[in-house]
Amino acid sequence: MTKEHSSGHSTAMLVCCAMKIFLIGFLILGWGTSGFALSTGNWILLGGGLVVITVGGVLYMQYRRSSSYNSPGELAD
Repeated sequence: MTKEHSSGHSTAMLVCCAMKIFLIGFLILGWGTSGFALSTGNWILLGGGLVVITVGGVLYMQYRRSSSYNSPGELAD
């Protein structure tokens, strides 16, 4: 039961971090491009970039967390 609770807690933390990464990236990219007229293609690129950044960040954090839990000795290499 404790393992199930901890996995649910880490999932909630990952979702929260993903939302933060997404919002920060959206604010930075949105503010940086606000001076330009955004066409549909630019919005598609902007959205695609944010999705890639968000998913990549979440996967990297999940990989780091699992590797640090499972094999802390390998991180020293």
